[in-house]
Amino acid sequence: MSETLKPDICIIGAGPGGLALAMGAAAFGVPTVLIEKGAMGGTHLNAGSVAARTLAETARAAYVMRRADKLGLAASEPRFDYAQVQARLQTAIAAIAPSVSAARLQAMNLRVIHGAARFISRKTVEAGDVRVEARRFVIATGAAPLLPHIAGLEYVRALTSETIFALTELPARLLVIGTSVHGLELAQAYQRLGSKVTVIAESALLPDLDTELRQPLLDALMREGIVLHAPVDTIRIDPDGSGLNASYRHDGHDETCAATHVLIAGHRAPNVHAIGLEQAGVAFDHDGIKVKQNLRTSNWRVHAIGDVIGAGSAQAAQSQASLLLRHLLFRQPVSFAAASVARVIHTDPSVATAGLTETEARAQDAKLRLYRLPLSEADAAHTGLPAPGHVKAVVGGDGRILGASIIGPQAHELIAPWQLAATKRLRIEDMAAMPVPAMSLADASRRTALQHFSAKFRSPSVQSLIGLLRKFG
Repeated sequence: MSETLKPDICIIGAGPGGLALAMGAAAFGVPTVLIEKGAMGGTHLNAGSVAARTLAETARAAYVMRRADKLGLAASEPRFDYAQVQARLQTAIAAIAPSVSAARLQAMNLRVIHGAARFISRKTVEAGDVRVEARRFVIATGAAPLLPHIAGLEYVRALTSETIFALTELPARLLVIGTSVHGLELAQAYQRLGSKVTVIAESALLPDLDTELRQPLLDALMREGIVLHAPVDTIRIDPDGSGLNASYRHDGHDETCAATHVLIAGHRAPNVHAIGLEQAGVAFDHDGIKVKQNLRTSNWRVHAIGDVIGAGSAQAAQSQASLLLRHLLFRQPVSFAAASVARVIHTDPSVATAGLTETEARAQDAKLRLYRLPLSEADAAHTGLPAPGHVKAVVGGDGRILGASIIGPQAHELIAPWQLAATKRLRIEDMAAMPVPAMSLADASRRTALQHFSAKFRSPSVQSLIGLLRKFG
């Protein structure tokens, strides 16, 4: 006999966005149902970002070992047991899993249903033998890798950013096809672990990234031995006994690449099928579910967040969840802006941006000011391996911080105060006054902001005041 539930909120999908919304609602004591057909935590935890970051840390350790002579130690070539590397990935996932387990959520008075959810009407969802008639529904079903139309690809085992972690041996020669940042992150990790990596793409790599960030990053990858060919034309895959051969045209020349494995790292397709969106009256297309600024779909009872609407990152999904919670519980008007979320590329050097880019800011403010500083200006940059990179602040004519970008070690950590400043429209003087620990890379951010005062210090009015006060002894 089926069960009927009538909660305030029903969330479909237990990835970063769905979990953040469910836990937030539970904290306010709101009756909430969470439906997930796969593992709790979604792709982010089980076959995505957590595994990729863990692999990258192992790869960085190998990179440091080879360059230990720069630290006064004997450099050595690391010896790998790939089974142990794989076990470490699973250990990291297992350490995080309890924090998002069904048991923990149920202890928070959330009802968790394991099963595939499907709308059967505009206000009803079924999952197995359970029927849910909620006041509001939130779709957070994410996205999945989409294999492109490449001649011959169907004859080889194509890996994706989710399935590559199931390999039981290190790829000897890895071909990465696609323009996604995840592809470049994995390319560097596997190159450092000992694979020979080639990256090709039909369009330019990182086209939306500021040239000041893009070119230094690509140069760094090539210095490590990664072959980057983009854009290319007419890709063709031919299987052979040891793997595959890829042929393509690059810069007017015919090129070939022999590989043992191929990783597809391009477009991700939103998970919009088999959940009854037609029955719910929810508009969608191949780019995902269509939502208004307040994340509401064409059905006023249904909202959507995360990669199913093209969020692009776990942080964006969680930010959308926070906004939506305020809207659903307190009727606050909300509007999600992509610029409110930091964009990060977890390579080495890492790249992070917050707020508006220089180009976006110039379109809004003719009196825009830019402040740049090499990371080498921070004392901490000289204590380990060379730390090339820089900080750039984008400041409006009124002195408010519009955006920032960082390339270098720990850029993904250093961007946090800039993201807060850009979101809260803090002034550049606030960043200059930021207290930072001694011998930290964060000092580069503070020193970048201090450049704002250099012109003021030399202004006639300030010099006159100093001269006047000097007369008083």
